[in-house]
Amino acid sequence: MKMKSILLALALTFVAALGVLFLAVRRGSAPVAGRSPPAPPDSPLAAESVPEPSELPDELQTAGMLSDELTPELMEALTTAIARIRRGDGSALDLRAVDGEFERVQVEPNEVLTVRLILRNLDASRAVLIEADHGGSINHRLGPLTIQPKTANETFEFQYAIGGHPGKYTLIVSQGSRQELLEFRAGPEPPTGQAGPPRIFNPEVVQARRSQT
Repeated sequence: MKMKSILLALALTFVAALGVLFLAVRRGSAPVAGRSPPAPPDSPLAAESVPEPSELPDELQTAGMLSDELTPELMEALTTAIARIRRGDGSALDLRAVDGEFERVQVEPNEVLTVRLILRNLDASRAVLIEADHGGSINHRLGPLTIQPKTANETFEFQYAIGGHPGKYTLIVSQGSRQELLEFRAGPEPPTGQAGPPRIFNPEVVQARRSQT
């Protein structure tokens, strides 16, 4: 009888120990309130993470900086020339060249434009050459126009007649190695890969004239 009591006590103690161990294991694996359980190693959430700003590619960081830093002061500093273009219907467009290039202007074939142009940092000691590189005429004549400025603040005014064919027409204003580009589009945009109007000037002759200015 005494032996049975001892065995029963040992059995109860063993069962109680198992119960305590089971409760401890369950409590340790339960999630903490307000905190998500960690994702398994092979889970997509564990493999993907949002990059920090410093981990982004340089070009993306630069693009974000430019969008934030393009202030009116910076735009003014980048402006190399200012133009007012009066169209054939009497309307006027005010444009500025950023780093030597104006915004493209949509026009009609055979339209006559009046262009007033101011060059920033103009060198009054050197001639300015204006070329219709893709056709059209300047001041009612074919070929480039050469102007000798009198002052560093001079305003150039001339007429430019667009050619009769749809396509791209350009005016290149140069003084030495400096160039400003005015671009016009007569008619609808051509399909990708289609050439514009043929050049009517010999590039070798144009280059020789530039070297003389």
